[in-house]
Amino acid sequence: MDVDNSFSFGFILSYVFFIILASLYLIITFIINIKNIKWCNLRKRLFKFSGLCISFSAAIYFFNYIFRPSEIDIYDFGTPLAVALSLTFFDLMFFKNKEG
Repeated sequence: MDVDNSFSFGFILSYVFFIILASLYLIITFIINIKNIKWCNLRKRLFKFSGLCISFSAAIYFFNYIFRPSEIDIYDFGTPLAVALSLTFFDLMFFKNKEG
């Protein structure tokens, strides 16, 4: 349970470095793959993204209103945004788009 040794510091440092590199790789491949899709397909994805984001935000505010009315926060927007982004654009991060 000794967290203050040199092995744990090196492990945590290398893990953080790995997470940063993996995130940069995914962002770069996402940008490269999003350039290759057609405008019609991109427009459909953006409508899907905005619809999912609004739906998830409304669901979170609704359930917070029912179960935790004293803790409603207007700035609780990160989770619906991330989930909608990942559901809409997940395939562009890992696979080449075959639709054009």
